Amino acid sequence: MLRKMTDQLRDTLFDGKGMPGWFFTSNEVLEAETEHFFRHSWLCIGLADDVKEPGDVCPVTILGQPLLVVRGRDAALRVFHNVCSHRGTQLVSDARKCATIVCPYHAWAYGLDGQLKQTPHIGGADVHECEQVDKSRLGLKEVRCAIWAGLVFVNLSGDSDGLEEHLQPLAERWTRIDLSLLGHVPGLGQRPVVNANWKLVVENFVESYHLPWVHPTMNAFNPMGAHYQILGADHYIGQGVKANNPDDVYAGRFKSFPALKDDELGTGESMYVPANLILITMSDFMFANILIPESPDRTAERIEMFLIGEDAANPDLQDERQKLMDMLARVNSEDIGICELAQKGRRSEAFTGGVFAPAQEQSTLQFQQLVARKMLSANDGAGESLPDLPVDDIHHPVPRSV
Repeated sequence: MLRKMTDQLRDTLFDGKGMPGWFFTSNEVLEAETEHFFRHSWLCIGLADDVKEPGDVCPVTILGQPLLVVRGRDAALRVFHNVCSHRGTQLVSDARKCATIVCPYHAWAYGLDGQLKQTPHIGGADVHECEQVDKSRLGLKEVRCAIWAGLVFVNLSGDSDGLEEHLQPLAERWTRIDLSLLGHVPGLGQRPVVNANWKLVVENFVESYHLPWVHPTMNAFNPMGAHYQILGADHYIGQGVKANNPDDVYAGRFKSFPALKDDELGTGESMYVPANLILITMSDFMFANILIPESPDRTAERIEMFLIGEDAANPDLQDERQKLMDMLARVNSEDIGICELAQKGRRSEAFTGGVFAPAQEQSTLQFQQLVARKMLSANDGAGESLPDLPVDDIHHPVPRSV
């Protein structure tokens, strides 16, 4: 990484200085984040339901890498680089069902396990074998992947700790939230685009300071004062709410997680899960927001809803599901608007990092410090010892009486 970038990361991690505007607008910064943060992390790329049946294939592009999610004949889910071993052509451009994966250029064909099966006319007309080409060495390149809560993750570098190990602290925090009970709600997913840096999208999700002004309607039933900050070191960062009662939205028609206590009903937590996943988990539903950085000032989102058991597909609850998604879409549209304004502001030479309000934005600071710590660690700057990040819940202080 450039020395200027490394110095700023150290200032953020060691001294709590906010990242300056160019950290949100620079191609060089995003390239460094890709190499030193995203590649060495677990990235969410979609849903297991994207390839439900054997033979289902689904192309995904993340951080410029074309990938292919495949459900094999053995029902196993695998992820491959979506590129032919012959001349480097992208193999699949749209989701489909197939028995073999055939390159559109020269018709080289691969099995669902990635093995190269056919090389038509490679030795000349009607000669389908070539002594110089060893098919056993030319299969698709597999990418390390894992599934958690119906979500598909990849580790591009292949050197990260296991996904379960990475998520264990969050699982321990959510011991009474059994995500295995959730089912994906089909047909309601949304794919908005945010004309802002991916870090601004995360920063907006992990703090509630903005609720009264950006989300006045939601703040009426989900007020800023009922929220608290969540610091989870390297594993999760977010905010929680102690009371959420949108009775006019879906009238509590959905089942709650059965292990929750009575005083936990109507509560929830919104978590950033490194490197590119946001989970909004309430007592009776979950939203997953998968962030795909496309450029320094453009982030694609994929938002999907999950409900408990049969509620995910019960036809009698279709209207309530739609109302809930509509509410989330309205709130997210407000978030997108403010993130895009923040992105415009980051182009000002006057913004040198800003300040963090301790009672409201320690979660925002910890997010920046998490990114800095991961990048410095992967870059192995000077082999220095990097400080651990704290784990804590921070509630609003009790106002002093006058």
